[in-house]
Amino acid sequence: MLVPSILQLFWISLLSFQTSFTISFVLTRNPQHQSLLKCENNVQETLVATPKQILHFLTTRYGNDGDWTRARNYVYRAKLTMKQVEEVTHFLEETFPASSTNEVAAIIQSSPRILRKNTATYLMPTATFLQDLYGDRLFREAIGRNPNLLLVSGLGYNNAHHTEDVECFLHESFNMSKAAVKKLKKSAPFVFSRSLSPLQDVTSFLTSQLLKSNQTNVPKATRWVSKLLLGYPQLFYLSVDSNLEPRIEFLRESCNLNDEQIASLLYKAGGSILGLSVEDNLKPKLEFLFQLLQAGYGNGRHTDIKGNLLKKCILSHASILGLS
Repeated sequence: MLVPSILQLFWISLLSFQTSFTISFVLTRNPQHQSLLKCENNVQETLVATPKQILHFLTTRYGNDGDWTRARNYVYRAKLTMKQVEEVTHFLEETFPASSTNEVAAIIQSSPRILRKNTATYLMPTATFLQDLYGDRLFREAIGRNPNLLLVSGLGYNNAHHTEDVECFLHESFNMSKAAVKKLKKSAPFVFSRSLSPLQDVTSFLTSQLLKSNQTNVPKATRWVSKLLLGYPQLFYLSVDSNLEPRIEFLRESCNLNDEQIASLLYKAGGSILGLSVEDNLKPKLEFLFQLLQAGYGNGRHTDIKGNLLKKCILSHASILGLS
């Protein structure tokens, strides 16, 4: 058996290198092959990374400090590409440049859903809106306390004009003080991100419901809606046609309430009942109360339990609808 000399091995290695270099050169110079290589790179970017790859990337970048349990559970359920994860982490590091890696890690650990958000069309507009709303210092504090603010949908689009319109509306229509507006901006920034029209629709609808009562005048209704804005701002992100009106009509029909009683119920319940789903909350709750009343008064003394006693129960103890 012949053993190749060192010189022969050298020439074989050199020939192999020249061959591979020539093939690579031809591939990169040929436009058709360039297109194929580009397609291959694009495919690599869209391939879903394994959970272990993503977690290794995150813990290598930010360390093992903190609780990665929520992020780990989310990564195993979600289908993420490594490119997407890298873009989000780069965005967070640019948005919080003076922060330590622990603060960026805390955002991901607390709100791992951020890893699948588009940085250009979702996260950047949202961050810009919140920075304009709070200022840099308060923005960082707000995100530190509640990273989910970065996940609020609908923020950041034509927001400057909307914010000014909403502020003027709150001042002029509800006599809301600057301190109250500032408080609302902190607790519910989404109120200022939408156009004025939906907010006007909701406030007009609620005011009209209250004014159906003989005990209510415009100043009283205005004060109540203003108080509701501060206490339950999420209601003003709802639709009148799809959410608020169907819930009031359900209560009206289920408890045999008239306009005066609906207004009384809204005043007593503080408006919290308007945020409850009919199918998931109000309906089963009223059925449960009806069964209790039936068990207690089902001996013939009250023949109209649902139409009379249920109504009396709800009007006397309106807050019971807000219980779980």
